[in-house]
Order: sequence, then structure tokens, then C-alpha cells
Amino acid sequence: MTANPRSVVWDTSCFIDYFNANKKGQRTDEEMGGLESVANSIDRGETNLVIPQAVFFEYLETGAPESQFTRFERFAQRSNVQVVDINSVISLAAREVRIQTAEFGFKIRGVDAVFVATAVLYSVHQLHTFDRDMLRLNERFTVKGQNRRLTICKPGLSSDDPLRLPGLFS
Repeated sequence: MTANPRSVVWDTSCFIDYFNANKKGQRTDEEMGGLESVANSIDRGETNLVIPQAVFFEYLETGAPESQFTRFERFAQRSNVQVVDINSVISLAAREVRIQTAEFGFKIRGVDAVFVATAVLYSVHQLHTFDRDMLRLNERFTVKGQNRRLTICKPGLSSDDPLRLPGLFS
């Protein structure tokens, strides 16, 4: 395992496409390659994955076969994967995300605000998504106490975003 692994949050779309092997054909080969790259980095212990508990609820709503959900659950049990409960701190931070997002002239779903809040509160390096509305929020949220903004991008580890220390909203 890497001494200071990179950390990421995947939103539900990443899990659906990864475990569904892009059967709906919504992703390009490059996008699926990015997902595979991150998944392989997680397998090698080079990347830590933070999963907001909301993913489990959204994943259940997809109607995915039980075998696919079981694979997802096993993936979430790895030692370098942290499942995060949605508590009052995250809920209040998600509310703040929605308020700030409205100030930017955007509107995002409550569950997407939970992904952003979790990424900021857990000081991950990147939030991975295919959601166009969330991608528009790239580098709009500052991690408190740090001189960096949260990178929200499609999966792939091509960013040279260096490792940082923990923090909150600024």
C-alpha cells in the first residue's frame, strides 16, 4: 500500500457504470478507461475511496441485479474504502453546498450536495462524476484551511493535484 495514497469520492454514476460495464453505452472508451484506472489504483492501494452512504440508496434504486449489488458491497469492504455515514455535520454542509451552488447560478440535487460536502469534509483530492451539473462545480468549493479548491472531474488520475491536509469549507 502507498504511504500517502490519493483519495477520491465516486458518485453513484461511477459505481453504476463500473459494475454494469457500461452496458447502456453511455460512456466513451476513454471514460471507461478512466474508471478502470481509478479502480485499479484502488486495488493496488494507491488510492483511497470515500463512499457517502447515499450511494447505497441510489444504487438500490437502479434495479441492478443482486449479483451486481453484491459486487458493489464487496468493493466497499476493502481496507482502503471508507463508507461515510450521512450525519448532521454532512447534512448541514450539504445545505451550505446547495446555498453556494444557487449563488453560482446552478441547482443540484440534495444527494449531489451530499457528495460534494463529503468530498470537502473528508478532504479528498477529487470528486469523480459523469453528472454534467456537478462537473460545472469544478474548483468552486474551497477546502477550509487549505489553499486549494475541490477538483470535480470525470474519473481518471491524470490530475497532478498534490496530496493535501484535512480541512473544511473556507
